[in-house]
Amino acid sequence: MGSRNSVSWLLPIFVGVPLAAAQTSPTAQAWNLLHTGASDSKPDVRQQAAAALGSMTGISEAIEMLEKLLSQDEEADVRQTAAVGLGTMKARSAIPYLKDAIDDPDLGVSYAAVRSLWDMGDYSGRQNLEAILSKRRGTSTGGLHKQIEAAKRKIHSPAELARITLDNASGAILGPFAIGYGPAKALLNDTGATTRAFAADLLSRHCDDESRQVLEERMAAEGNLGVKTAIARALAQCGDKQSLPILEAYMADSRDALKFMAAASVIRLNQPKPAPAKTVKKKRRPAPRGRASSSTPGTPSAHP
Repeated sequence: MGSRNSVSWLLPIFVGVPLAAAQTSPTAQAWNLLHTGASDSKPDVRQQAAAALGSMTGISEAIEMLEKLLSQDEEADVRQTAAVGLGTMKARSAIPYLKDAIDDPDLGVSYAAVRSLWDMGDYSGRQNLEAILSKRRGTSTGGLHKQIEAAKRKIHSPAELARITLDNASGAILGPFAIGYGPAKALLNDTGATTRAFAADLLSRHCDDESRQVLEERMAAEGNLGVKTAIARALAQCGDKQSLPILEAYMADSRDALKFMAAASVIRLNQPKPAPAKTVKKKRRPAPRGRASSSTPGTPSAHP
């Protein structure tokens, strides 16, 4: 699906958008931030941009950017984040890229691709999971079987174990490859931060005005990077444009993870809402000529 030697394809091109609009529109600024982050020379910056892109379910440009990061980026952390993001988005158009990533030389990338496919009902990676479980060595499973021993060594390192597997009941919403490794590390270093971030995620799933106001207030008061990033994501999930000024302000934040997630949320909130589905009324068929609608065939009429 392409080489991993360049990320120049991610430079922003605003086709058909006037220069003045690109300079002033918050949505255009948000896209510019994400494109610039995804093509940055530093892998951790690209990884944070990929984590933010993974929150943008149903937005084709974000899906395409993640597909290219998965297939072309040289860093395993970036590819793994892209694979998780595509699974979180349930991006079925990315299935060919995820299938290719099953044979990625990095175990974390391969597992993330298998899991994302699995979550979309595609079980292409079943053999890879069976190989891990049964510790088979004779059967080739692409690049994965070469990494099993390395994975065992990594499990003895708490940092590596967190890098690969940090997850929780919210479905990886708060894991290192959903809000980014930096914010996830901040959650681990602060007692109670994971619970606050989890609460923000849950509130966003059934959000009303009160919930939104609580999230906005906490966004201003919160000191933990992981929780602030989770709240930025949650505000987009709430879907209320009243949160836009707050999110737009955070696009100027010095911390990459937070400004990228804020940018992604600004784009999400500015997406046009789908038109309500039209109900088609079924036309009643006229009764056949010469047959009384109130009588059953073969039954004589009650009146002569």
